[in-house]
Amino acid sequence: MNAFDIAIGAAETVRTNAVEQLELDIAAITLNTAINTFNAAKQDGQLTVDAVALQNLIDDANDLKAGIAISTNGNDVGQNAYWVTQSEMNALNNAITAAENAITNNSGLSTAYLALTTAMAVFENAKKPGTLVPTHNQNRPQFFTLDQCSRRR
Repeated sequence: MNAFDIAIGAAETVRTNAVEQLELDIAAITLNTAINTFNAAKQDGQLTVDAVALQNLIDDANDLKAGIAISTNGNDVGQNAYWVTQSEMNALNNAITAAENAITNNSGLSTAYLALTTAMAVFENAKKPGTLVPTHNQNRPQFFTLDQCSRRR
């Protein structure tokens, strides 16, 4: 990676300070060679997940759904709260259950980790703010007139 970074830095310097087109052409050729070398050296990574990492992700997923209401349209959820549909909540719960099973069976930890990560991202994008507007009597103290107070006795 260091050679690639050096090639990028050199190309940026030439771009800024070049006086002749030939300098730019040489820098472009050098940078393209570095890009090709970098691309040829790339390898697929291996995700190694242990049970502790997966359990931490499960905990994060449970935290993500905490306080989220289930609604069909958000009309029954306050404007300062978030909601998802039952199927969106089920999708996250299913991914959590699959991850818990992977830990129990000590099998498929990496697959469960990736699936739960995806389910969490989908769930996060599915959250919507509620649209319930408080009525005029909600969150307002009740006041009585003197006449009403005297009748209450």
